[in-house]
Amino acid sequence: MAVATEKKRTRMAPHARAKAIVEAARGIVLREGLANMTMERVAEAAAVSKGLIYAYFPNLTALLREVYARESRALGRAHMAVLEQPLSFEDMARATAQINRTSARDKQLLIKRLSADPSVAEAMDAVRSEDKQRVIDVLVEQVTQSYAIPTPVARKAVMLALGFDEEDAVSQDDEQMDEIWGAMMSGAMQELEKRYQEPTVKEQL
Repeated sequence: MAVATEKKRTRMAPHARAKAIVEAARGIVLREGLANMTMERVAEAAAVSKGLIYAYFPNLTALLREVYARESRALGRAHMAVLEQPLSFEDMARATAQINRTSARDKQLLIKRLSADPSVAEAMDAVRSEDKQRVIDVLVEQVTQSYAIPTPVARKAVMLALGFDEEDAVSQDDEQMDEIWGAMMSGAMQELEKRYQEPTVKEQL
């Protein structure tokens, strides 16, 4: 008669265990939202004991904050990796747009569901603010190096292009913001016309 052997639990490094817990929580949020989420369910999904999960995260709010923080840091690293490459300004803009497009579905759903917890939403705002500022600073530097545009104007243009609407950026000079947006749209349409203009009837003959 065969004797059953006890399956040994793999011993993980603390950072790897924490990552597994966060990934398990992230999966639950994406699949089901926050309504029935508990530390016990996360522990089960991460294959750890309830006691062990509390050694890493004191409560569910702290865990959910880390879920968002890690997601945001990963996206930030992807953006910074592009921004630090020796690319033309247009290639850089195209690459960052691709990152946003490919990560948008899961990220938007995750943010929407995490925002349902007010304390998590507050922490998300702080992280988002830091991420935005870092990306804005790099892009402004690239704009001023590629074009003869003053830094204050470049900063406003970047924030408009990225859809950021911090009050301190738009309230000081609304008319200038309108002028910058008009110039950006006009220049963009002229460039699009050059690239995609359909041939006229005369040109087709």
